[in-house]
Amino acid sequence: MRGWITGPRGQWGIRVLFAVALLFVAWQSLVPAAQILVQAPSDTMSHFAAYAILGFLAALSVPRWRWPLAVVVVTVFGSLLEVSQSHTQYRAFEFADIAADAVGAAVGAALAVGLIAMWRRRKSTHSHGRTSTGGGAGTTQ
Repeated sequence: MRGWITGPRGQWGIRVLFAVALLFVAWQSLVPAAQILVQAPSDTMSHFAAYAILGFLAALSVPRWRWPLAVVVVTVFGSLLEVSQSHTQYRAFEFADIAADAVGAAVGAALAVGLIAMWRRRKSTHSHGRTSTGGGAGTTQ
């Protein structure tokens, strides 16, 4: 049986969660500052945290070899939101925000890739352990 993240249902669920997170970040990026629901001690920390979550979910929703592309897509998304903010009267474009978005996306994606690698290594160790006990029920592949 495939894992809850790597199986088709897990991928679908992660992608839906990623889409919801994208919509939430877009909404929070375009409302006046007084309407922001989640605030960190600094704007840079808010950007880093939001895009770390997006990078994490993006990396989980694509094949392992495509996670760098996921980081680029999330960073471009953040850049487009920054440009959009410059067209409002209550938000401003800042290069520092784009940098925080990019670093957050990369850290989140790297965390996801690292966790998946650990999970696969652990799963592999456990499945090899079962096959070395003489086979029987529960040994597959």
